[in-house]
Amino acid sequence: MNNNKKTILVSAQNKEEYEEILEILSWVDRKNKNLRYVFFDSSLFYKTKFLKSNLFEKNYQFIPQNSILDPLRLCLSFYKVIKIEKPDFLLSGGTLFFHRIALFLNRYKVTHVGYSRGLLVDPKNIVSTSDAIYFLLRSLHISARLFNNYYADQILSIGETNTKFLSYRGIKTNNIFNIGKVGKVTKIDPLPINRKILIFVTQAFEHHNDTKSQKDQISFLKSLIESSNGFKIIIRPHPRDNFDYRIFQTEHVSVDRGNKKEFIANNINGILISTLSTFAFEWMQFGGKVVFYCYGNLKLKYAGWFGKYLAYMPYDSTKLLINDINDSNTIQEIFDHSADSLKRVYSDIDEHQKKSIINNIFCPCS
Repeated sequence: MNNNKKTILVSAQNKEEYEEILEILSWVDRKNKNLRYVFFDSSLFYKTKFLKSNLFEKNYQFIPQNSILDPLRLCLSFYKVIKIEKPDFLLSGGTLFFHRIALFLNRYKVTHVGYSRGLLVDPKNIVSTSDAIYFLLRSLHISARLFNNYYADQILSIGETNTKFLSYRGIKTNNIFNIGKVGKVTKIDPLPINRKILIFVTQAFEHHNDTKSQKDQISFLKSLIESSNGFKIIIRPHPRDNFDYRIFQTEHVSVDRGNKKEFIANNINGILISTLSTFAFEWMQFGGKVVFYCYGNLKLKYAGWFGKYLAYMPYDSTKLLINDINDSNTIQEIFDHSADSLKRVYSDIDEHQKKSIINNIFCPCS
């Protein structure tokens, strides 16, 4: 190890995080030779196939054993890497509990830069045990840094909605940096919209121990399948959603967990059905059409955001949704209203600004 160089330790749990973090690191001035990069593959619930990058001097991988002790093993494995590599920075996709525990054990000697790529909506919503402890400690005016699911020393945010969420969760605004959408977006010239192709995008509610929302998501999907005679339905699971949706497969219902870019290119002429999800807004950026739904417990989670930023009430009835899809005038209005909400999610940041932000974080004196 060259002790004259600063080390950036990268942690990612899925392929999309990994590829977008590589894009972020591509903004670092390559003339700066005072940085070295190390990667920690922190996949916990499934094996992720990362495209190995020559950028990294070393690659570490946590291998899960499908045991209840895996989260503890992950934390200890990550802490061991920190002790070996002695990084100056941790750049992570998300700000997960094992990151915070390992940094706490290391006495916070590492600057944690979290990339908040997923859409964050209701900061008052409790989605995990950490959240419950965080709000309890906060009500008692006790520092809750360790239990704040969204805490990092500096956070890269995709836009306005996430920034407001993070500010509420106790992150100082001067530690939040809007970098907008990561990755180039070129609108695809789609075929005319095929209203008989529906893409149902899931959320990883179970991953966050939100069993009520998971059940409501599956209930809405079942109802959609039952109500959509003559339609083709493609289920697109969230990368962290481990539910086996193949149980719904029929001649007209399929499941696709394949490459995201290829999926968008091959299906952009279909109609995407989603509750609030990052993928829905990415879909619109590529020129696709989106219809939002909000059913059961999801109304409690997302009604505030929808009520503030969406000009129609999301669907809670699959029969009404199908009826409106079959009405070309009505559904076009819905598409237009959905697209209007896009600017709330992604900030419009040019490449020069993005590079300036990243270089000021990782190499401020260069």
